Amino acid sequence: MRRLMFAVLVAVFALVAAPAGLADTVRIPKTGAPALVIDAPTGWSVSYDDLGNLQLLANDKSALIQLSMISGEESSLESDVMAARILEAAKSTPYASKQPASAAGIASMSYLSTMPINNISLSVRVMVLRIDAGHVGSLAILTQPNIKPEQSALVQATLSLVRVEGR
Repeated sequence: MRRLMFAVLVAVFALVAAPAGLADTVRIPKTGAPALVIDAPTGWSVSYDDLGNLQLLANDKSALIQLSMISGEESSLESDVMAARILEAAKSTPYASKQPASAAGIASMSYLSTMPINNISLSVRVMVLRIDAGHVGSLAILTQPNIKPEQSALVQATLSLVRVEGR
């Protein structure tokens, strides 16, 4: 879990300086099942970090979405605990609130937080998706402060493209 959130921190820096990429279908994990899969929109950079997490960065760098798959012992943690650990490892503030959400057709909670970095405070939203007894998908959504409505709508549209395959 610490590796996962270190990757989120590394990805945060990409909000400032990553190039745009081509649209294609990508998945996490790269092989095996189940997997979180997304058809990345044109204008979003797609990369896998050194820890194997999948990152999508908006072309205008207003948002970053990170998809991860958690398995093994950590997948049995309660969602509230898992979200709190993810946020703590990322040096985000503890979640201030949570609200019902869904992604990839899975009901979840969205844990809302902030991450102070480079004299700004990014908005952070973590979703924990229970795919099956041994697999949990996580989505971390980081957005710049004062994100415009059209940018926020693009983030939501991108999240709607996430699906689960192989369960």
